[in-house]
Amino acid sequence: MSIEQRATKFVRTFNQLFNESLPEPTSKHAREYFVACCAWQLVGRCVRIGFDDSSKPIRHYHWAIKRGTDQQLTVEEFWDSELWTTQRYQAKLKD
Repeated sequence: MSIEQRATKFVRTFNQLFNESLPEPTSKHAREYFVACCAWQLVGRCVRIGFDDSSKPIRHYHWAIKRGTDQQLTVEEFWDSELWTTQRYQAKLKD
């Protein structure tokens, strides 16, 4: 199965499941997908992946997206006794 066939299957399934109307992933709609991708703010996104409740206080395991020294996107993983949100992590990046 080609990448285009897989993408088409994904988009059709997504549209059916979520009652959406994403355009077919063809060259005709490449610009729409490119613009949407560029508008999506990935840098600074932060999620809690898990936790360790065997310690006091409970420690939370996070993944966050940042730019590496080569300006490529990279994942920073970290533990903290506090929950980190995307908003909090993005504020840290601005400091």
